[in-house]
Amino acid sequence: MPAAAGALIVFTVLTLTVRAASHALSFDWRTAVPLISVLAAAVGVMAGNYFRGNPFPWEPDGKWWHWAWWAIGVAFATEAIARIPGVPLNVGYLFRGTAAGVIAAFVTPPEWQKEALWWVPLMAVSLAAVWAVVDAVGRCGPGGSTTAALAVVAGGASVVLIHNTSPGFTDISVCLFTALMTLAVAAWVTGTDCGAAGAVAVVPIILLLAMGRALVDSKIPASSFYLVAAAPLTLSFFLLPSAKDFCTRPTATPTKILFVLVPVLIAAYRATNAAPLVFATEAEKW
Repeated sequence: MPAAAGALIVFTVLTLTVRAASHALSFDWRTAVPLISVLAAAVGVMAGNYFRGNPFPWEPDGKWWHWAWWAIGVAFATEAIARIPGVPLNVGYLFRGTAAGVIAAFVTPPEWQKEALWWVPLMAVSLAAVWAVVDAVGRCGPGGSTTAALAVVAGGASVVLIHNTSPGFTDISVCLFTALMTLAVAAWVTGTDCGAAGAVAVVPIILLLAMGRALVDSKIPASSFYLVAAAPLTLSFFLLPSAKDFCTRPTATPTKILFVLVPVLIAAYRATNAAPLVFATEAEKW
């Protein structure tokens, strides 16, 4: 798929370039891979958007949800800056928190804001909290395990969104899934850390679910959207002092996937039961 190809090409080219430069400049090239993974994921999603007919237009034409594409770009740019080698950890979290507030101010559905003023701060806090948790988990166990877990969450979002009759948002979720899974495999093959791509992925996942919920009046229960959006928070288990050492074990990957898979499967089951897909027969098409 275009998203996977775009992510893999960028990851490979930049990693080889940085590795070659490290010999001349005497630095550890692996410290740049988290930043490279963010750039690769961003290119993968952009490539997917382009080849799927631009579900998100580059130039907003007055619809509030068109700003989500730029909001996702802000998230990727913020994560890239925070992952520049040498940027202090606390400064990175400050950048992410600020970006979460800006994104929430522009992309929180207007209908929700009319319903209650606390939706914007709630969206900002939700984005910042989930973003911070996934980032921390990824740092505890560098590699591809956290990114693989977030790929599963993105896949779950695509299931809920397709049953919500949101094909454009579904396409972007699938693109995110393939890009993240590609980077997870790349991390395992190269022995590097692509957790940053998984951390920033929470932003487009939550935004896509929020927009799907706000724009389409479907029978899918709200809990399906909330369960997928909150699924990454199950990874906070790995931040417990007694579980931190587990992050570096070979079984960490299937365990992380299992943790996020439970709420994702519940959400998918409820969505499929509430709004099953209907495939037209040849006779019905005519």
